[in-house]
Amino acid sequence: MTWNLNERKIRLRKLFPAATEEEIAVMAASNTLHDGEGIRIGMWMADGARSHSVYIKDAPMTLDDSLGSVPSEFQSKYRYISGMIRGASNPVVLEDAARQANALAARIRTVAQLGSYGPMMVDSGEKAALSYLADHLSGEARAANTMAQQTRMGLRR
Repeated sequence: MTWNLNERKIRLRKLFPAATEEEIAVMAASNTLHDGEGIRIGMWMADGARSHSVYIKDAPMTLDDSLGSVPSEFQSKYRYISGMIRGASNPVVLEDAARQANALAARIRTVAQLGSYGPMMVDSGEKAALSYLADHLSGEARAANTMAQQTRMGLRR
């Protein structure tokens, strides 16, 4: 990662007004993003990183293939919901994640059936990827509900 150190020091000074000059210098010299900082990634980079195996006839569909072929909004929402399910031990959080997963799966299925997402058309490979992701999300929602019930009954730690 390359940074203009002077610009980064100015940004970090705004983010951390109580930090000393030495602390700002150390933070600016590191390659780590700090709270409040962000990276802009051009859309051409995101589009070029998509998996193309779902466009090949008879290619096996995996979760990685389907995630690489769906719009980035669905990718980020899937990762958020999946992270909630994996990291939660509170039954309320698990049930909320299950509700969100079911809602996202319904939205994904609608996009796959309509064949369009906003101004973009969805081709057959993307439809297959969307359907696979929706099925996977439904399974995660069922698992989250089961884990919430087990937690409430004291069977899960």
